[in-house]
Amino acid sequence: MNVLFLQTADSTRYAPMLRLTGQTVQAYASRHGHSYNSFLGIKRGFHPWHAVYNRIEMLTSLMVEGYTGWAVYLDADSYIHGQDFDLRAYLAGKEHLAFIAAPDLVDPPLWWRINDGVFAINLAHPMAVRILLRWRAAFHAISDDELRRAEKWADVPCDQMLLHECLRHMPEAENACLTTRDVCGVLNYAHAAFIRQVLRAVTNDDMAQRMKIIEAAVAETLGGPLTPTTVPTSRKQEAEDYVNALYQLLLLRAPDPEGFAHAVAQCSAPGHNWADELRAVLGSGEFRAKTQTFLAHYAQGGPNRG
Repeated sequence: MNVLFLQTADSTRYAPMLRLTGQTVQAYASRHGHSYNSFLGIKRGFHPWHAVYNRIEMLTSLMVEGYTGWAVYLDADSYIHGQDFDLRAYLAGKEHLAFIAAPDLVDPPLWWRINDGVFAINLAHPMAVRILLRWRAAFHAISDDELRRAEKWADVPCDQMLLHECLRHMPEAENACLTTRDVCGVLNYAHAAFIRQVLRAVTNDDMAQRMKIIEAAVAETLGGPLTPTTVPTSRKQEAEDYVNALYQLLLLRAPDPEGFAHAVAQCSAPGHNWADELRAVLGSGEFRAKTQTFLAHYAQGGPNRG
C-alpha cells in the first residue's frame, strides 16, 4: 500500500515552517516506501492566507489524474512524530472508510466538526469523491472578486468552515467517516502517536514562538540538529504553478480540473516547451472572446466614461 503525503503553504509566511515539518514527512515517506508532494504558493486566490484552499485543489487534481489510494494531508504546522508508526497496519481493514480526521474539541462532539489540519482521505471510495467535489464546489462558489477583497481570514469562509458545512449537509457520509475522539490519539493535536500539530492557539498565534516549538519537536523527532533545507520542487510542481498562473492572468479564472490536468501533464513531459501552452491559451477562443469584450468595453469609455 503506497500512501501519498501532501503539504502546502503560502510562499512567504508559512514556507519556513513547512521546510521544517516537511523534513519529518519526507523522512517517514522515504523510510516506509510512501510518496510525498508539497506545494508553495496559491492555487486559487490572491492573498497569502488563501493557501489554506490549496488542499482542495491538490486533492481534486489527484482525483482527476485517477489516483485511487490513500492521501494524508498535513498543514505546515504538523509533523510526523511517530517515525516507526505502522500506517499500513492502521489503514488495513479500513477500505470501507472515505475519510479519517480528528474532531474539533467541542462538547458534545459532532461527527462533522473535524480539524482539517491533518486528515486521511481514501480516493478509492465513492463517498470521498462526493465529499471532495462538494468541498471544491463550495470553494468555487466564492467568486474571484470576493477572494480579492478577502484580505483577512474571516472575510470569507475558510477551508475548514466550508468542509464543515458540506459534511453537515451529508448525513449519508457519517458511516464512511471516522471522526471519533479515538482518532486524536493517532492524528493531530499535541500528544498523537503518529502526526502532531502545533496549533496557533498554543502560542496565541505568536509565529516566532510556534516556530521555536516546531524546531525543537522536529529536531527531537529526527534525532539530531536540523540542517538547512528547502522543499524540493519537482517539474510537475513547477508545471502546476505555471499552468495556474496562465489561467489566472490570461483567462481571469481558476483552471477547470480536466484542462488543468491535461496542461500539467504536457508541461511535465521531458523536453516539452512551455511556450506551447502559452500559445495555446493565447490562441484559444475563450481568450479571444475575453479580449474582444475587454476592448469593446474600453472603446466605449470603460468604467470611467462620462
